[in-house]
Amino acid sequence: MTQFEQLGLGLAVGAILTQVVTRLRVRERDNSPALHLARRLSDPRLLTATLEGGSDAKQVRYSPHAEEQLQRLGVNREHVETVLSQPTRTTRRSQVHTVQLERDFGSHTLRLQVAEPWPTIGAVHVKQVEWC
Repeated sequence: MTQFEQLGLGLAVGAILTQVVTRLRVRERDNSPALHLARRLSDPRLLTATLEGGSDAKQVRYSPHAEEQLQRLGVNREHVETVLSQPTRTTRRSQVHTVQLERDFGSHTLRLQVAEPWPTIGAVHVKQVEWC
């Protein structure tokens, strides 16, 4: 191999390495599409915007037990939507795969148990409703 061929091969390898390193740096900076998506989905503003979005509003589903509690306790659905979009306290209960959301309304606190994952992409599934 002549010196010119070696030089050409060296330049080609150098260009390829430069391209690989540049792409790796871009991935490091962007933290990969999966991490970006996870960050966006865990943003509480996403649920708030979706719940307040009018016709694109997030669907809220209630278990039969939660439906019965809503009627028995006289909880109005606007209060439930407020707790879902703006909880003041959030507690994960991993043993039963739920998240407890709470919000104060005057001297009372409305507590909801919702199915994981939270925040959710699809419908919110309310399992339990109670005043504290």
